[in-house]
Amino acid sequence: MSHDTVIEVRDLVTSFADGSCVHNGLDFTVYRNEVIAIVGGSEGTSTNNFGEFLGYLVMSNYLIWVTLEIIAGTFDMKLHLPFQLCRTANLLMPFVMIKRNQMMYEIIYFWGLSGMLQGMLTPDITNAFPHFHFLRYWVGHNGLI
Repeated sequence: MSHDTVIEVRDLVTSFADGSCVHNGLDFTVYRNEVIAIVGGSEGTSTNNFGEFLGYLVMSNYLIWVTLEIIAGTFDMKLHLPFQLCRTANLLMPFVMIKRNQMMYEIIYFWGLSGMLQGMLTPDITNAFPHFHFLRYWVGHNGLI
């Protein structure tokens, strides 16, 4: 890890600490794209593996949230089961990344784009940065793009 990378990671952490949801969402999207460019590297297996990892991360993000709500006894079918567009896209994301179906990719991409933009402009979170719900919200919305 180079000195520049350490500074970029430190900048990432401090930029999330200011508490601005829209600013944090933009930062998350920009840094995620930088990570894809760095880790993905050239076309091939590493890019495919990283794409599959992101797909599973986005899907497990939603599943872990629901599981924790069930364990805590706060699971509410009115809140969790009428799937919203982003939640459905979260669950379908790994299939898109593994199957490489172009039509399914385009559908999920535009669902995710609309959900990410709406989520960034009108965030529905009450907790600040280090809280799980903050991270879950931004990974679930921005991870789709």
